[in-house]
Amino acid sequence: MKKQLLILSLAFIMSFVTLVACIRPGEDERTFRIAFDMQREWEEEFGFSYPQVALVARRELADNNANFVNQVAKVIENSINFARNNAYQTAYLARDVLEFAEMPERDVIESFIDTTGQDVFNFQGVIESKEAIGKFLTELHSTLPAFVGGQVPSDNFYFNPLGNNTGNVPNSVSLYVPIGAPILAATYIFQNNPTISYDNRQITLAPSAVVATALGPTLARPNNPADFALVPINLAATRFNNFGDYVVVGVAMWGIFYIVENHDLTGGVTNLNDLKGEIIYTFQPTASPRVVLQTVLEANGLEVNFINLPGVPPNSRRDDAVNIYFMTSWENVYRAMLGRIMAYQDVRFALLAEPYATSLTLRNADDIYLESDEE
Repeated sequence: MKKQLLILSLAFIMSFVTLVACIRPGEDERTFRIAFDMQREWEEEFGFSYPQVALVARRELADNNANFVNQVAKVIENSINFARNNAYQTAYLARDVLEFAEMPERDVIESFIDTTGQDVFNFQGVIESKEAIGKFLTELHSTLPAFVGGQVPSDNFYFNPLGNNTGNVPNSVSLYVPIGAPILAATYIFQNNPTISYDNRQITLAPSAVVATALGPTLARPNNPADFALVPINLAATRFNNFGDYVVVGVAMWGIFYIVENHDLTGGVTNLNDLKGEIIYTFQPTASPRVVLQTVLEANGLEVNFINLPGVPPNSRRDDAVNIYFMTSWENVYRAMLGRIMAYQDVRFALLAEPYATSLTLRNADDIYLESDEE
């Protein structure tokens, strides 16, 4: 059963992207290892986890129907718990039943959920997660203010679960979910089309899958805006600071970035200080990967040298700093680790989002080939 895929214009950068690959077995065997879990590094340094994806609600709906929004949040939480506890079934539903072809293969999805996904998929309501959200956005703002819309959002950014219940709820409300890891969090909802008992009625929660670049325009549509959506926390903050029309109901997913090493070349690193003088390849110089990586490294006393930051003259690699090199896509970072781009052989380290990190560690003797625009 196929669900409608809404493809709109106007892009914003989503930190989780999908992996579509074909396999060429038996070539260029390499051993990859997750060297550092950035969620754990962040938590050790700052004392809290960093939120990746938030559940947001349209402000008018949330301000006047708190009990209903709380019930929707519970449905989201149950769906996330289903994904975390049923990796095989979630992978099967996402790939074979719902036919989200843009998702990675079933074994990658299953392994991701069973390993790193256990920390990623964990719903927390706004009361539980408010402190972590505020601290994370404060750290993001101190590093890159534009990333959160120029300022840390005020308390009005957060949904009040004890608020008013005087409004009217339509018979059907929309839930927009970007294709990628958030789809896995909502797979149960897509499959089962749950209804919510409210005001002596059964309210339909209607999910729609959107490409990541469509989320911004979907929230902005004047005639038919999304009622609920799973969005990157920085997009939620930026949207609030610019328009104030959506509030955060809770955190649906936590950090998904990992430093992966080519163990055959590095011999294995054990401390962030071992990265001094190395080059870490990654993507998105104006989004979560750069901010999380830079913040963690600098908090550990390491200087960061951006080799090719957009808008800044290029720098040479430095032995006294951790060097960051930005590529044009997650796919090309992934390919560079595999030695499949002529200009980028013997890449030792990469900061990757899921599912790329899991896919590399699952490779064994198989090689995954992706087209590149950086050869």
